Amino acid sequence: MTMNLKRDQRRRIKRLCDRVDREVLPADRKFFERFSHRSYRIRVASRLEIEANGIVDPTWPDIPEGYAVYCAVRQLAPGVRVRAFFVARAGNDTDLSDAAARQIYDQAARMAPGLRKVERNLLKVTQGGPAA
Repeated sequence: MTMNLKRDQRRRIKRLCDRVDREVLPADRKFFERFSHRSYRIRVASRLEIEANGIVDPTWPDIPEGYAVYCAVRQLAPGVRVRAFFVARAGNDTDLSDAAARQIYDQAARMAPGLRKVERNLLKVTQGGPAA
């Protein structure tokens, strides 16, 4: 996906991503450190992630009343994670087994063109190879 963002949008994305890195992603890291046998996690998406997605992807859906944005996280290797976002009914349980979280991640990934390529590239890089 090629992004043609205006200068102010690029600056806003940079600020949002910096905050996501500091305020949101440490919780994913801690989850996978605490549950080292897990590879998948489902959580409610942060307001920062939702705002960033809305800037990057103009087709990002409006969130209907009674719905929420969720984040499906896959840990490819320790410290290497990929996120897929999806909209579902608000109040869904996010305390799921790894198998259930994987099913949801796979469904969300099917809706995100290019995500599997990102995964493959990250795996190659973490294994010492060049990204495609």
